[in-house]
Amino acid sequence: MKTTFIILIIYCAFSASEEKSIKKEAVNPNQMAFDSVPSHNQDYFITLHLALGLNERAHAAPFDPVDGFQGRQLEALDLPQDINLSTETYNFLRAIMTPDDFSTDLLDWTEDTFALTDDDIHEMVVRSSVCQSDGQQCITPGDIGSVCCPF
Repeated sequence: MKTTFIILIIYCAFSASEEKSIKKEAVNPNQMAFDSVPSHNQDYFITLHLALGLNERAHAAPFDPVDGFQGRQLEALDLPQDINLSTETYNFLRAIMTPDDFSTDLLDWTEDTFALTDDDIHEMVVRSSVCQSDGQQCITPGDIGSVCCPF
């Protein structure tokens, strides 16, 4: 009986450690990239990557094959000036490794999660916040960073 109990304890301990290592392997690469940013720079990181996503979208030809016309062309942001980042901070944040399409995925996820448009995101990255038309709710890069990055 004693041997069975010891074997059961060892099995449970092994199973628990195996489950932890499986969870570590399943970490989202987007979340890992965001978590690698020092906390005092995370709002800037979100701002920068939303701006980069907007710029990627602005440079893509927004053609709708269903309607057969080109949509409104977004104006590209002049980085880092338009988002009020110093060159030093801009270069530091650009050097952080992110998965391919991180910026556009962040932009899409933010728009879907917070019900924002490209124009709303543009306002937020330039002014550090965007408010709903009723003025009751304003969204900042910090709000996005607090729930980032499950995509």
